Amino acid sequence: MSISFDFVQVAAVRHIFGVLLGLWLFPVIIIGLQASGMAAGREDVTGVEGGSYAQLVESLEKEYPDRDSIQQGYRAVAERLREFIQSNSSSPKLAQARSLCAEVLIIGGDRSGAIFQWKAMAEDSSDPAGQAQGLYLLAIDSFLRDESDRAREYFARLVDGFPRSDWAAKAKGPLRYLALLTSRDMPAFEVVVRKGGKKAKLNLINLAGKVTLVHFWRSDTAKHGQFIETLGRNPESSLEQAVRKYPVLKGKVVIFGVNLNTDKGAFETARDRWKIPWAQLHDGKGFSSPLVKTLGIPRAPHWLVLGPRGKIWYLGSDLDKFYAYASEALKRHRIALEKKK
Repeated sequence: MSISFDFVQVAAVRHIFGVLLGLWLFPVIIIGLQASGMAAGREDVTGVEGGSYAQLVESLEKEYPDRDSIQQGYRAVAERLREFIQSNSSSPKLAQARSLCAEVLIIGGDRSGAIFQWKAMAEDSSDPAGQAQGLYLLAIDSFLRDESDRAREYFARLVDGFPRSDWAAKAKGPLRYLALLTSRDMPAFEVVVRKGGKKAKLNLINLAGKVTLVHFWRSDTAKHGQFIETLGRNPESSLEQAVRKYPVLKGKVVIFGVNLNTDKGAFETARDRWKIPWAQLHDGKGFSSPLVKTLGIPRAPHWLVLGPRGKIWYLGSDLDKFYAYASEALKRHRIALEKKK
């Protein structure tokens, strides 16, 4: 699908090993069984066949040392963790076992099984810390699948029930993002973008009266080629072509990228490889970059369409929706400008 300037052309998340979701976005998830083994420590918590949770995890580590082996044998791994869970209902490692079991099920593509484990954590009143963690996992799973209403429900339960927990603190970014989807009011911001040897300061004041398109990206995220080709070089759909066709748009459209690589070399290599034609912001702060934190951007790639009056037309990760909203915003702005002439 390409962007249109004349008419409107009207997201499965994997929580681990990053198919669509970068691991930095899901801080609770453990990367494989080895990290879980370290978390288990050396506590002698009795488990399956008289062994401890630490021993169980150590055994699983040896049998399933990497992602591929876990993915292939996820049913067997999950079943052994379920056995521990069923045999140790009062174990202090219960929430950890459930969380790991859910993680393994996600690797195998069994989301419903993972949700069952998270809900069990969220409903276990004997373990408030585990409850908070379970609610966060349920909320972030819904959030990253664009199930906004369900995400709000879980986040509300988390923040109201466990306001001082670390998990409630982690919810601030997603909640900020969800609030923007409702209000559509762009928060105040200021960035300095660069193209070649030139730089420009952008904020809500000097972007007023313009349609602004923003691309949040990393060098390892998908769809760069399609997106850059469509808006940068495609003779049928590029922004340059739109301005040629509708001169009234000259100076009334701004596009810039926000790169989320922390490594400058990775950013510059990707920028030059793709020959990105518009200005870029790269401060090396990744997801801690001020504009990214202000918006609560959860993952890359991500797109923002900002209208001439500072209203958010689109904020999300669906490229086709970005094209549609950008098309409509540009079309309406063009018509409004032509009427003023």
